[in-house]
Amino acid sequence: MLGGFYSATAEFGPTVLTKVNLIGGAEVFVAQLSSAGTWTRAVHGGTGGVNFPSALALNAAGEAVVSGFFYGTTTSFGTTTLTNVNPSTTNADIFVARLSSAGTWTQAVRGGGSGDDRAEGVALAADGTVVVAGSFRGQTMGLGTFSLVNADPSGQTNDVFVGRLSAAGAWTQAVRAGGPAADQARRLALDAAGNATVAGSFSSSAISFGTFTLTNAGGTTGSSDIFAARFTPVGTWSQAVRAGSSGSETALAVAVSANGQATVGGVFTGPTASFGSILLSNADVNGFSNDLFVARLNSAGSDWTQALRAGAGSDEAVVDLDLTSSGEATIAGLYLSTTTIGTTKLNSTTSTDNTGLVARTTGLTLGVRQAAGTAPLAVYPNPAAAGTATLRLSGPAPAAQLLVVRDALGRAVRRATVAAGQQEVLLPTAGLAPGVYLAEAGLSRVQLVVE
Repeated sequence: MLGGFYSATAEFGPTVLTKVNLIGGAEVFVAQLSSAGTWTRAVHGGTGGVNFPSALALNAAGEAVVSGFFYGTTTSFGTTTLTNVNPSTTNADIFVARLSSAGTWTQAVRGGGSGDDRAEGVALAADGTVVVAGSFRGQTMGLGTFSLVNADPSGQTNDVFVGRLSAAGAWTQAVRAGGPAADQARRLALDAAGNATVAGSFSSSAISFGTFTLTNAGGTTGSSDIFAARFTPVGTWSQAVRAGSSGSETALAVAVSANGQATVGGVFTGPTASFGSILLSNADVNGFSNDLFVARLNSAGSDWTQALRAGAGSDEAVVDLDLTSSGEATIAGLYLSTTTIGTTKLNSTTSTDNTGLVARTTGLTLGVRQAAGTAPLAVYPNPAAAGTATLRLSGPAPAAQLLVVRDALGRAVRRATVAAGQQEVLLPTAGLAPGVYLAEAGLSRVQLVVE
């Protein structure tokens, strides 16, 4: 569990966290519950300044990464102190901090520029790399040696950013997307090949993700549309789609299934919301209230295949979601006053504050992973000999293509990139333990035997 606390102390069972800066803003906590529902650990971070933790990611080894943003001069995670590039009460820098499985802070890095910058989504890959997404305001944003330039020359509106950190905590990739109005990434999720599906909203009349341009259905009216874009391990955009109608729509949650299909949840206003050929109708026929939605993309990330809504004329939203093994979505959300989810009616004890809800979809199905040709990926010699193997695509790569080799635990042990226009790459296998490995290129896989 990730959150912040303002009080002098915060108690998690036997563990008491003490706030360092008593006159400052919120400080960060990360706490762990056992399967029996008891607190087993709590860790304190973000000491100093005003901290807003936004997202938490875990891996199978029990390591955690948290993201967020902070105001003020500095903030600290363990022995690492981050300094705001523009220490003021109105402009934030982002932070990304890593916890060991033993519950100690091992890394913390910052990013930002002269404007207000916010990290809102984070994911932790099996090889220890981290992907973070959010928005930045100001003319530029710095992530290590990368400088992102806002599409709005005045820097008064938000642009989207996505960055990748190495396991050692260095920024290795950073890209932006956006137009002249407010655009922001909210959440992201990784697939098995290391692609990140980034979900958010854009108010610009058009927004580009590499070669993909999305047009806002609301034109220049200031309403927002949803985007879901795929960011590859080589740092490029490989897909981007939009959803929405003349009202305002926002994606607030995303999860990816084992076969690579992304499911997005959020909120929409207006009489209707369009997800490809699927049209959802608001329970409020005038479209003045929010309904929640859950929608699914195909495994290529190129089109919407399913979409559901819920609500009863009040205000509802999905704020987080996860997927069952069968592909159903379990959502966490909010509603105001009363709502209807399927056949279940919920009544709040207050008509002025939001109430939490947890619900599960029925009827969402996972598609079949798309075939990529008769022999899309080959490896030779196999078993690998003399410390090398050649990985060969079925045809020249139209764009730079990442190849990943994973061990039996799913960990990435080798990476290589086939350049655009090329068809194969030589992969060093020296140092790999004898055994069977899985080589991946996008949706294609082949076994690699190392002797």
